[in-house]
Amino acid sequence: MNLKATHDDYKIILLSEDHTIYGFTDYTEESWALIGGLNWYVSDKDLEEGKRTYIYTGSEPF
Repeated sequence: MNLKATHDDYKIILLSEDHTIYGFTDYTEESWALIGGLNWYVSDKDLEEGKRTYIYTGSEPF
C-alpha cells in the first residue's frame, strides 16, 4: 500500500489513503527535504495477515 508523507511544524507523518497513520518522526527542514520526495509503502499482505510490517521505500538512493 502506498503511503503519503505530510508534515506540520512538529512531525512528519506517513498516512494511508484512508488517513491511517503508519509512522511519524520529528519534523526538520532537513528531514523533510529527504523524506518528502520519496515513495513510501507498507506490505498489504503482512497487514492482511496481521503480521508486523515495516515502512519501506524503493526510491533512490535507498
